[in-house]
Amino acid sequence: MLRSIAPLKNNIWIIRYLAKLKNHLKKYADFVESHPLIRLLDSISKLGIVFAAIFWILEIDDRKEERENLRKQRIYRAWEIITFTELMPSSHARKSALEDLVKSKQKLDGIDLRIANLDDANLAGASFSRSVLNNISFIDANLQNVNFDYCFLDEVDFSNSNLKDASFKGAVIKNSSFTSVKTINSLNFSKAILLNNTGLKVKSKLVDSVTLKKIKSIWEKPSDYLDDEELRNIIIEIDSILEFN
Repeated sequence: MLRSIAPLKNNIWIIRYLAKLKNHLKKYADFVESHPLIRLLDSISKLGIVFAAIFWILEIDDRKEERENLRKQRIYRAWEIITFTELMPSSHARKSALEDLVKSKQKLDGIDLRIANLDDANLAGASFSRSVLNNISFIDANLQNVNFDYCFLDEVDFSNSNLKDASFKGAVIKNSSFTSVKTINSLNFSKAILLNNTGLKVKSKLVDSVTLKKIKSIWEKPSDYLDDEELRNIIIEIDSILEFN
């Protein structure tokens, strides 16, 4: 009987001790909380949060400007890479640079792009209007809604690429492959010149002389990407088509 009472007394003592300790801790916490220094520090911390919020609001324009500057730098570097890798057709950096430009919604109109491996590239929504694309591989590339209007395309491989709703209006397309392009019926070839291509139902297609003259007039204009000799060669080729028609 005495053995069973002893543990009970010990438990009661522990409970009383913990209750006293709790009261002491509460008094200490109340003292610390009510101390002037603690209150001052609390006010300073709250004031710091207010100032931080004010500075964050005031710096919104600066942050926007910084982001815009970084965006411009990325675009500038992408164009530099495309220029510097002109003699490196299999360069992965060149493909990444083009993808970055498209992602930044930069138009690639009038670009002179020759001998480039752009397999698996994601260029959906890009605009290559009035560009020269020569000996380019777009195998398995994503080219949805791409604008190829009035382009000069020679030996371009579109095999197995996604060309859904792409437009080739007024383009000169020769010696190119559209093999296994599943969305071939969604393409716009209106007023396009098609010569010796594979994968198309129409092997060759010539347009009226008025359209041909319009296409020729585009290539007679000065270009930042084509030197005089290259321009002459393109115009001579279109002239030969005019004579043939």
